Parts: sequence; C-alpha cells; structure tokens
Amino acid sequence: MFTVVDPMHNLYLSSAKKMMMIWRTTIKNRRLMLTNDDMKKMVAEARNIQLPVGYDSSSLIRKMTTGEIGFSHLKADEWKVWVTSMSKVLLLGKLDRQYYQHWLKFVDANILIASPSITTEDVEEAHRLLISFCSEMEGLYGAKIISLNMHLHAHLKEGIVNYGPVYGYWVFNFERYNGDIKNFNTNLVTIYESSMFRQAALDIHHCQN
Repeated sequence: MFTVVDPMHNLYLSSAKKMMMIWRTTIKNRRLMLTNDDMKKMVAEARNIQLPVGYDSSSLIRKMTTGEIGFSHLKADEWKVWVTSMSKVLLLGKLDRQYYQHWLKFVDANILIASPSITTEDVEEAHRLLISFCSEMEGLYGAKIISLNMHLHAHLKEGIVNYGPVYGYWVFNFERYNGDIKNFNTNLVTIYESSMFRQAALDIHHCQN
C-alpha cells in the first residue's frame, strides 16, 4: 500500500532546513560554505527583492541572522518562500559553483511541485531533478549526509500522479489551523488541549460501555 509523502515536511522542514545547516557548519577550502559575511550580504540583498502578491518575506529576512547559525525558527511557509523565490538569487556568488548548481536542482524541482497546477511532463521533470539532486549528495557532501527524507523525495511523484497537485493534500492548512486553535484560551487551558481531553474522555466512556 502506498502512503502519501507530505511535501511540506519532506521538502521544506527536512531537506531545505538540512542544507542550510550543512552550509553554515561545514568547512570547505578552509572556510565555512556560508560565512557570517555571506549571511549579512543576503539580508541586505533580500530587502531589495520584490516578491509576488501573497508572498511575505519580512519575517524570513529577520530570521536569516537569528540564532547561532541563522535561519532559526522558520515556519514551513517561510522555508517554501526561501526555496522557491529567494535562494536562487541570494546564494549566487556565495556558494561555490558546484554546490550552487546542485542546489538549483532542488529549487527547480520545488518550483514545479509547488505550482497550483502541474502537467505530466512537469511531474517527470521534477522527479528527474530530485533524483539527480539526491544522487549527487554523496559525492558532494558525503554518505552520512543522506537522510531517509531524501530517499522519500523519490516517492513524491507517486503522490502527485495518484492524487494531483500537492495543494490538495499537503498539510500547510492543517498546521495553520492547529496554530489558530492553540491561540484560543479557555479556563486557563488552551482550546486545543481541551478538545483533546474531551475526545479522550469520550473514547474512554465509549470503551467502558
């Protein structure tokens, strides 16, 4: 039985986040792959990027230099904006060419996958790009860097072929609504926790009867 891979967690909260951690902690040619100076330059350049209507980069730009290595506490939609709309521009001239070209495969695949509509040809191209991205990881970064989530990139194609564009099943809205629910307070207990307690009590009562 095929289980759908959630693109939000698989692409943005996994590989995108992992790659930034690698660049900020790995030394190549006696320097960090992305230095503190690179990060400062990216922030300055990001402020001049005009994104399409509906895209907000203000919190993302603020978080770029937050935390020990930067990009701390980004939400999934911020990682999505970074990958699909900003990284191609901001990483140019910062990462060495071979690593930049490798990253572009991930970016271009994500642009296709995150489209509201997608053709069969687009699905095949996104799949090809992700397979190439994952296949080159060992040679560029070492085998220990490869993760299960990178293997699961190879199965995103099946989900799109079977269920259509990812907008129909990725969990962005589910996570956003969970956040909205948790912001409501009732009797000093959040409504989210109250709902869970109530459902647990009903389940226990049902089992006892």
